[in-house]
Amino acid sequence: MAERPDDHSSMLFCLGVLAGVICAVYGMAAANGQSGASVLSSADAATLISGFGGAALGGGVSWFLGRQAAHEAASRDQQQHKRDQRAQGIQLFLKFSMIASDLAGTKVSINQSLERANALGLTSQALWQRIVPIVGSLDHVTIEPTDMTPLIDAREYDLVAQIIEVAMQHKMISQSLEKYTELHAAAEAILGPAQEYGEGGLYTGLTQDGIDRLRPVATKLEALINQIRLRLEILIPQANNAMAAIGPAMQKYLNDISFPIVDLGG
Repeated sequence: MAERPDDHSSMLFCLGVLAGVICAVYGMAAANGQSGASVLSSADAATLISGFGGAALGGGVSWFLGRQAAHEAASRDQQQHKRDQRAQGIQLFLKFSMIASDLAGTKVSINQSLERANALGLTSQALWQRIVPIVGSLDHVTIEPTDMTPLIDAREYDLVAQIIEVAMQHKMISQSLEKYTELHAAAEAILGPAQEYGEGGLYTGLTQDGIDRLRPVATKLEALINQIRLRLEILIPQANNAMAAIGPAMQKYLNDISFPIVDLGG
């Protein structure tokens, strides 16, 4: 078991007292040897008092210095802990900001794809025919349990739960987008060069066999893109709210107003 700083102070005090007593005894012995008296003389008393006084003074100085050193060590440890907590908080802040931005960017990309298709007069077509695959989703961004240690220490349990939920949902959306890209490629392979866009919709020269092969793929695509859009509508406000809450929570916990705050809006 590690010794506490106060244990060292007490030990130094006791050693100082012991040293003073030893000095007193030796002083008495020396005085008795010189005078040969069998009773405590005034010189012996002076020696004894001097010894105990030295013991008390030495022990007091040792205790004071030891206690001061312990306080300085504790202060350094506390400052280092605060720096470590701030670094972890910044890491969480950056990771979660990337997730929140990726969710918003994905929604923008989907809407832009719809706008382009609608401008071509394809409003009557299925969503999967109007929304191209989304490239570049940040599925590799992972929030580790250690990233949330400062918020847990700050007892921001609701915020921690929100961050975990958003991070998990973001990963699911990223996986869904990958699947959407895969299925979209399969549909394009079935359609082949026979497809073309014209006024009023998509025209294709598929045979009945091609139509039969395309139908299940198209059904999955439509369901998947609808699911992705619905999740984004729900998740983006949650991500923005959590993002806005991280900064104030860390400022309060660290008592540090320099910790960044970002408000992305609900």
